[in-house]
Amino acid sequence: MAPAPERPGGDPVVRVFAEGPHPGDSVYSIVAGFLEASGAVQDGLRTAREYLTQGAATRWRPDSGVTVYDHTQERISARAPDHLEFTAPSAGTVDDQGVFLDAQPGRSVVAEFGLVQDEGNWRIDTLPDGLFVSHQDFDREYADLDLQFLAVGRQSPVLVPDPIHLRRDSDLPTALATALLRGPSRWLAPVVTSAVPAGATLDGPVQIASGQAVVHLIPASVPNAATDRDNLLAQLVMTLTSDPDINSVDVSAGGKPLLLGGHGNSDLVATDVARWSPADLRPPEPSAYYLRDGIAYSVGTPGKPGPFDPTSALAEMAVSPGGGMFAGISKDRKTLWTSSGETPDHLTTALSGSDLESLTFDQDGNLWVLDGSGPTRVLRRLEPNGLTTTATTDGFLPSQIRRMRVSSDGVRMALVLDAADGPEVLIALISADAAGVGVGSLRRLGYGLGDVADVGWSEPDRLTVLAAEHNTAPQPFSVDLGGVAVESGPSLADVTALAVAPGQPMIATTSKKLVYRLRPGGGWLPIGTGAFATYPG
Repeated sequence: MAPAPERPGGDPVVRVFAEGPHPGDSVYSIVAGFLEASGAVQDGLRTAREYLTQGAATRWRPDSGVTVYDHTQERISARAPDHLEFTAPSAGTVDDQGVFLDAQPGRSVVAEFGLVQDEGNWRIDTLPDGLFVSHQDFDREYADLDLQFLAVGRQSPVLVPDPIHLRRDSDLPTALATALLRGPSRWLAPVVTSAVPAGATLDGPVQIASGQAVVHLIPASVPNAATDRDNLLAQLVMTLTSDPDINSVDVSAGGKPLLLGGHGNSDLVATDVARWSPADLRPPEPSAYYLRDGIAYSVGTPGKPGPFDPTSALAEMAVSPGGGMFAGISKDRKTLWTSSGETPDHLTTALSGSDLESLTFDQDGNLWVLDGSGPTRVLRRLEPNGLTTTATTDGFLPSQIRRMRVSSDGVRMALVLDAADGPEVLIALISADAAGVGVGSLRRLGYGLGDVADVGWSEPDRLTVLAAEHNTAPQPFSVDLGGVAVESGPSLADVTALAVAPGQPMIATTSKKLVYRLRPGGGWLPIGTGAFATYPG
């Protein structure tokens, strides 16, 4: 492959062009060359098609998905002189909507290619649809970006990220805007909505100049209601600025600019639509809390009790995103108290139960808690108005839950579940309608992580998981919603739990009741004695 120029201001990685076939290439060289060309996207897969017969090039559907494989163990073998088989360990898949999912360990990629002589040279005539791309090419040639949709049923509009992978070619901004107009992924669709009208489309490609994305919509793409127009602008701005080459977005339809709120500047940046972001991404910065001898303390103010009456001995506590509400479980785990952020010492008994644990809030003030033990355990949701609902679960039992954290947007839940092979980390969707509240549509994350002990939302599209890898000591891992886990901090002796929040330092607690904060440059700094640290959420 030959180097290709980068997009101005783009990724600092080396871009490549693939080489086409040469006269007299063997069947092995043709298949290997096709696979290599499939991993280079700058020429729109023109070179990859040169390895195919005309009929195969017409039939082939490269946009049906991507299979990512480990190139260090790939193998091409002959099943017949004109029939080759490609095998390699699987590293993940991307579906036709651009959604990436990590591969379960031990999975393999198998693809068969039939070849024929075409004007004296071998060419591929039968092949699977989709692309086969090595892991190293995938990391270089594909961008991980977030579409943004609106959470269903929220009191105020809040955006939910829908991560997709797109080719890093010159049409990337256009592909990103088009994907947003097309709608959410099949997995996320049941719990989000969009302000994009049916049939919405671009009126030409998205143009980029000095970091500004200029988006032209056809007039039918603009909602009639002013609120929906603002929601559409928020979706477009937050989606397009997930591309690091884009700093601002200018949207027009039929030659007329779309203005946020109907007035002001048409050149919008992410801060202009900050009120659509989850509460944990808005000012003020959230405070972290921990418990010492049942009393709540704020991290950073040693010796000064935090919210709750100091005489109320707590086993756990939680704070809503934005700090508007507090909740605490009594030391005997039979009583759940709540209080407002304005009067944190004034406690209200919200629930009486048994073995209460794993408190977690969303930004609307809905509070989730586990009640009971063993087969009688249930998952409850308490609304700010006092209504308590027992949630149904699909694909798991409440008795399997070790830890749960609801996303600020309120439509997703991160879970640590007990399974046959040990605790696993999963993400679920939260649905609510007149029939009740349900948690299901499980997606497994973090294959390869063992001894999973805790989970939290470090970003709207990313989790931090306390786990071990390959029998090593427990440490934090950053896990994206595709399931890929990477180390995000050093190990810590006797660590049992973590507290995380977007843009905030990680807090850890240990079995010896020590509290640590992760320094910006790495390394754990002891900050006190206590247990059960938490950020809002």
